[in-house]
Amino acid sequence: MMSEYFEVWIGCPYDWIEVRDGGEVTSPLIGRYCTPLRNPILWSSSNEMLVRLRSDSSFDSHFVIGYTFKPKEDNKDEEEEGKTCQIGDGSSYRGTLAATWSGRLCQAWGVQAPHSHSRTPANYPNSGLDKNYCRNPSGHHNLWCYTADPDKRWDSCVLRKCDTVLEDLGAEVQDLIKDAGECYTGKGKSYRGTTTLTWSGHTCQAWSSQTPHSHSYTPEKYPNAGLTNNYCRNPSKSDAPWCYTTSSKRWAFCAIPKCMENEGT
Repeated sequence: MMSEYFEVWIGCPYDWIEVRDGGEVTSPLIGRYCTPLRNPILWSSSNEMLVRLRSDSSFDSHFVIGYTFKPKEDNKDEEEEGKTCQIGDGSSYRGTLAATWSGRLCQAWGVQAPHSHSRTPANYPNSGLDKNYCRNPSGHHNLWCYTADPDKRWDSCVLRKCDTVLEDLGAEVQDLIKDAGECYTGKGKSYRGTTTLTWSGHTCQAWSSQTPHSHSYTPEKYPNAGLTNNYCRNPSKSDAPWCYTTSSKRWAFCAIPKCMENEGT
């Protein structure tokens, strides 16, 4: 099964749609979606997909959700697969995702406003720089785009990796995170919570460990960054708390919502 009309943003502190790969609340988490942006097709590995509306209880009624689905074709080739997921660093991606992980709309590659740049369709004719779709013409480690936000020149795009199987996050993990008061302010520099999971379902690697990924963000080099155990942190001036993972994926942003405006800083 697949859904074509879910919406995505990293954080979702208020109301959101939770999607799981299977029919149970313990099924692997596919994602958490909440903004008015079209997300790429979501694929399930079987004929069951759990879709649930979750809320912060600010409102107790008048919610309306809807979705469409159709069977996945068994003979879908790699070219078609590459339009709904990312292969490697995403340089071959030719899908229509046009928003970054932080919810910013992408600037069209063919225009020079609000940001001037040299990554134009004329300069990179083989990079698929159509409209404002996320691409990787630069050899970056991930899909990205210049943003339509004058204050943010560029940002990474989030898309599932092709043939990736998400780990089971456990029952009601999103509720546990929220009920425990886990959230971050600003870019999460001061976050000192105990979340150890990423939005993509990966477990965090301990900051003091160099396995499976070697790195320089160690407790010794960054003694004031709170690099305890394998807790999500932001020692690098990134956009949100993150961690190195225990899987083949080097790093990822963590499954921590941004604090609501009325929550203390």
